Amino acid sequence: MFAALTVPFALFSPTALIMGLGLGAIAFFEFKGRRLLQRFDTKAPAFLGFNQIAFAALIIGYCAWSIYANMNSPGRYAETIAANPELTRMLGPIGDLHKTITLAVYGAVAFSSLLFQGSMAVYYFTRSRHLRACLTGTPEWVLDIQRATATA
Repeated sequence: MFAALTVPFALFSPTALIMGLGLGAIAFFEFKGRRLLQRFDTKAPAFLGFNQIAFAALIIGYCAWSIYANMNSPGRYAETIAANPELTRMLGPIGDLHKTITLAVYGAVAFSSLLFQGSMAVYYFTRSRHLRACLTGTPEWVLDIQRATATA
């Protein structure tokens, strides 16, 4: 859903194009991992764990790029003040505030992604032994029924 919502912005921004394609790939592999898990494939938990790591890398990369771009560009406030020098006294150092808020917001999003997607990756990686235990302790005919009904 987020990949589809990002695509219209790709007309105006190469960053949006990269994010849209990245989010689409993450979603594709998440659904592929789901199908593997429904078939009780023992590779599925690791596959899903690595997908979460890729998702975190995509989000953190976007945040890092946004911080870099905002810190190294004059910004709208600087352009407005340059065009209207009398606003300097009224607005003060608002450009610094903009950079501080940008750093705080994107830093928080990157940290949250590291925390949440990292936790999901750990969760998926630790499911491998539970899946193997389920496969060894469950009769094959039960697994066959579960496989058949999971895709229905």
